[in-house]
Amino acid sequence: LQDTGIDIGDISQRVVLRKALKCKSFEWYLDNVFPAFERHGNIARFGVFTNSRRKDLCLDRGNPEKKQPIMFTCYGYQPQIYRNFKDGALVLEVSSTPDL
Repeated sequence: LQDTGIDIGDISQRVVLRKALKCKSFEWYLDNVFPAFERHGNIARFGVFTNSRRKDLCLDRGNPEKKQPIMFTCYGYQPQIYRNFKDGALVLEVSSTPDL
């Protein structure tokens, strides 16, 4: 585990139990059981972009045919969720369901 500075208490008994049960890592689970799961290890930030003067307005993808973002009333769902990757790329969250 990475030291985050947060005191999570004594987990030594849980570590012993994991070793005794020969538990696999979560990484193993993602690789072998759920490989389709999209990992977010290279994401620096995610969420919505709000207007600094009007907090009720968020950046929205707008009309998909026009492919031009707009400011729209915040509702916090796709198509307002963006991911900012560590390499600087900014990507709109992609919905797995077609637009209605």
